[in-house]
This record gives sequence, C-alpha cells and structure tokens, in this order.
Amino acid sequence: LNYMPIILILTGFISVLLVMTRSYQDSEIVVWFACGMSLTRWIAPVIRFGWPIVALVATLSFVVTPWAN
Repeated sequence: LNYMPIILILTGFISVLLVMTRSYQDSEIVVWFACGMSLTRWIAPVIRFGWPIVALVATLSFVVTPWAN
C-alpha cells in the first residue's frame, strides 16, 4: 500500500504518453491540425482522464497509507 500512489502516478503518466505517441505515429495529429485544432484542446480530455487518478492517489496518500503504517 505504501507504493501504490507512486505506481498509479507512473501508470497515468505512461498511459497519456503512449496515447500521444500513438497519435503522432498514426498521423492522427495531422488530421487534428488539419481540422484547425491545436494541441491545447488535448488538455481537457487528459484532465478528465487524470482526475479520478488524482483523487485516488490523494485518498491513498492521506488516508490509506498512514492507516497501513
């Protein structure tokens, strides 16, 4: 339980990084730019994906880890 917040943070970061890499590799970013959208439009979906992870990490860090120790 002590390492679970670190594992969740790394998992979230790697998953977002893999999605961005895959989008560039499959030329989906080119289509994204051709539609007139910028990369800042990716921020909202990333935040929607990351918000539950942030809440879970906060709960684990402030409640579960001290209780486990």
